[in-house]
Amino acid sequence: MIIAILSMWTFRIITAYVFSYAFHLGLMGIWIAMTIDWTFRAICYTLRYRGGKWETIMRRREAAGK
Repeated sequence: MIIAILSMWTFRIITAYVFSYAFHLGLMGIWIAMTIDWTFRAICYTLRYRGGKWETIMRRREAAGK
């Protein structure tokens, strides 16, 4: 949730504003900013998934519940 909110404000809103007004890209700048946001989130979520910490936590919870 934190990654989603921070990346939205950093990449989607601020970058879209810069691309559309400072670089005069208009709607194309907003689309580029959204793509950057989605790419950043995908990288973060992939790294988190491959880290395996979530799997360890789930196994501990299953073992405690049984």
